[in-house]
Amino acid sequence: LVARRVSGGNGPQKTLPPSLLARAGLRNSLTCFGPWTPLYLLFWAATLVRLLHEPLSGPDLEFRWSFLAEQMLRLGTLDFYPPRSAADFTDYFWLESIPPGASALHAWAFACAGRASLLWAAPAVLLQLWAIHELLWHTADRIGGRHAARYAVLAAAACPLLTWSVLLGQESGLTTVSLIGIAFALQAWGQSRTTGWAALAGIFATLGAAAREYGLVFPVLAAAGLALHRADRRAWFAFLACAALSVIWPLRTALLTGNPFYSLATLPVFPTNPRFLAWIEQDATTLGAILQSTQGWRDTLRYLVLFALPALVGWAALVRFSFQRQRAMAWMLGAVLVSLGLWVASVRYTSGGLFYSLRVASPALALGALAAGIGLAHATERRSRFARWATGALGGILLFSLAGV
Repeated sequence: LVARRVSGGNGPQKTLPPSLLARAGLRNSLTCFGPWTPLYLLFWAATLVRLLHEPLSGPDLEFRWSFLAEQMLRLGTLDFYPPRSAADFTDYFWLESIPPGASALHAWAFACAGRASLLWAAPAVLLQLWAIHELLWHTADRIGGRHAARYAVLAAAACPLLTWSVLLGQESGLTTVSLIGIAFALQAWGQSRTTGWAALAGIFATLGAAAREYGLVFPVLAAAGLALHRADRRAWFAFLACAALSVIWPLRTALLTGNPFYSLATLPVFPTNPRFLAWIEQDATTLGAILQSTQGWRDTLRYLVLFALPALVGWAALVRFSFQRQRAMAWMLGAVLVSLGLWVASVRYTSGGLFYSLRVASPALALGALAAGIGLAHATERRSRFARWATGALGGILLFSLAGV
């Protein structure tokens, strides 16, 4: 909706196709999938079954993501969060200040249901996955054409690790929408030089900042993309006017606690809760040692090969594209590296284990799927034998991956 409002203006630009949520857009998209349509519809059928069976999941659902939403509705305020007094701890015991973007969506769903029904939260989660696929489609279409769009979406569907990360109903869905949305807005701005697209990049960046403490990297990545595309002054003003909203939650937290990322020990000058730090550091050394061993990296590679192979291939393609001095691809490679860096940093604090920590890398997986689709489209244009094998392999991987949704 925002994209349609900001896409007006002078200069060359590509007409935005109908949304997949519109009847015309859905009909056109299914037609463009061609013989892949039944397999793609099967993916969504499996996703719906999975979501109905387990609307939200994760070991921290009951004390964090869903519980915070329930407390927001029960108390009608967020004054207790982050907890600072004894009374606050009776309402919410986990000492953190994660931006409540994901929990606010759940609270809205619970309010519509009149009770804390996880099933009512499922549509918002499903729409996040749908938004990721639609943004992948439009971004790949702008870069490599309709074939690239089709293969990018199919590559994302063939990454059950990406789908699982979104269906958890945590921050990973919003952060992925944020990064793919930034890529889409940057690409559109580069082609049209219309100021509204820079504003849209700021909106998507703010979405990522509203999902997690580390979400402030998304405005930085968006700013880096605008700098790489040599944005003019009007574009910077439009971007900053929207991206400035990203700092509202950290500022609120800083005013309440003195630490914008309470109670994480980011800088020595920021106050923290020593008991909470001792609690989370209790297992951090053991968990962090996973990536200090060869076995830990072997396990990571095994998970990626089994559950995100198209993204892994896409990362390799990004390296190749970057050496060809393609600005969009160079930015995406940098964004992938930043996302993977955040994942590495999160491993030592993820009690759910190595595989569970990979949800943090979901934005990098989505960008990998985007690059894989573009690369496969380039290969098919040359009608090479490799392209035929790669296309068949993508279909086989997608069919196999349905068991992991």
